[in-house]
Amino acid sequence: MNDDDLLGDLRARHPAASICGVAVELRDGGRVDVVVRCARPAHLIGMNAATATELAAYLRGLPRFCGVDAHLEIVEVRRAELEPLLVADAVVGNLSRGVDVDRTLARWSATPLRAGARAVRVVVSGAVEASSSAGDVDAIVGEPDATLAGVRRRIDDSVPPPADDDDDFVEPPLIDVGAITCAVWLVKPRG
Repeated sequence: MNDDDLLGDLRARHPAASICGVAVELRDGGRVDVVVRCARPAHLIGMNAATATELAAYLRGLPRFCGVDAHLEIVEVRRAELEPLLVADAVVGNLSRGVDVDRTLARWSATPLRAGARAVRVVVSGAVEASSSAGDVDAIVGEPDATLAGVRRRIDDSVPPPADDDDDFVEPPLIDVGAITCAVWLVKPRG
């Protein structure tokens, strides 16, 4: 089970925790640290740390962590509006509840900008009806500088970002709920 599969499994087990990242770090001496990033850590910790204990026991039971000293660390995401996975969850949640597509895209492309993102692109496809277009619905907002142009170029041409010159570019997570698929790209603030 790789990190992406573990992320999907934990998100399915604890949907209220808004989990947006899982990192498995190997340490010296056979120790493994599992770092779970979420917007609502109280849902993972639970009353008297009962849920965290169950989660740690679940992780130790996975074949990947059998026979190793696995430690669980739960980290709170301070600004959930700057996490593409959580923004995509919010967009799909609004659309599945019947909120208008144009209103949803306007809100969730502006929210990360207010939180400090430099550029945002939200693409929704599937069973959505927009007054503006048929097929995929797309919203791009942000600073009209070279960074945003680079985001447009990379997205449109499907060119992966270079690892050395653009550390603030985030690859899009895909959220697929039924007939709605959403991808969110963010250019995070510097610093």
